[in-house]
Amino acid sequence: METETSIKIRGYHIDHFGHVNHARYIEFLEEARWAYMETNNLIALFHQTGIIHVVAGISVKYKRSARAGDVIIIKTHLEKAEPVGFTMSQDIFLGNILILEARITNVFIDINNQKAIAPSTALISGWPDLCNSYKKERTNNG
Repeated sequence: METETSIKIRGYHIDHFGHVNHARYIEFLEEARWAYMETNNLIALFHQTGIIHVVAGISVKYKRSARAGDVIIIKTHLEKAEPVGFTMSQDIFLGNILILEARITNVFIDINNQKAIAPSTALISGWPDLCNSYKKERTNNG
């Protein structure tokens, strides 16, 4: 389920040029992904299945800056399930203006041997968005 995370830009978020520094947006995206995991009850599920996920890649398109006092909304959803991972889509809005687009690629890791693995049946069935993405992929590939 898509989540929306609201963050008010504070003075300590601002760089010397008076706007949010590009690196700070990465922290905002991380905060929103944690909110997604909490809202969708995934943190306990990952611990129960012995699987963790790690960020393998981040693609960000900056479109406009935010400044102190602005309230941004980060929309986060699962974009695509992959054989040993998934991609999250995250868009940041200032009002109705899109100011940032991000795609975060994650890899599933076995907590014991620290190697990439396919998600377990328990993880797939416990994460409806992931389950639906795998079903959609199978339907598209026949």
